[in-house]
Amino acid sequence: MAVKKLCALAFVVTLFYAGAAAAKSPETFPLSKIKRGLKGYGLTTMEGTEPSRFEFEVVGVVKNFLPKLDIILVKSDDPQVQLSGFWQGMSGSPLYIDGKLACAFSYGFRFNKKPIGGCTPIEYMKRDGFKARRNGDKETTRRSTNKRRAKNRVVAPKSVASLEHG
Repeated sequence: MAVKKLCALAFVVTLFYAGAAAAKSPETFPLSKIKRGLKGYGLTTMEGTEPSRFEFEVVGVVKNFLPKLDIILVKSDDPQVQLSGFWQGMSGSPLYIDGKLACAFSYGFRFNKKPIGGCTPIEYMKRDGFKARRNGDKETTRRSTNKRRAKNRVVAPKSVASLEHG
């Protein structure tokens, strides 16, 4: 009986440590080292449910693309991406440089001769995610309340003349 309990305990401890190891964050590539010409790969689902790999090259870093948000511009000569370009369904796809997580795909620019896209640096995503947890989701709650209010707001015409006659 004691042997069974000991084996069960060993099994539970092994599962705990295996889960902790699997949950470990991947190594990240710092934004400060992103330079034009660096090459890497991304993972996305082109068809079906299996992610496939595509190659990319860094075009540069656009400072303040949005207020206080830089993005990494990338282009791809990969045949899979050449056919369709970067598209909205790729959002969130991880991009790696030197085997380290650099960014997540977030912006596709249409009507380019070559596929060019923008990626949110992983440093920003980790920082913003950490802030949300640290603030106890007060900011998230406030934003969602404001969105609900804005959604339910009735817009009235400024004058009777602006109303259309049926």
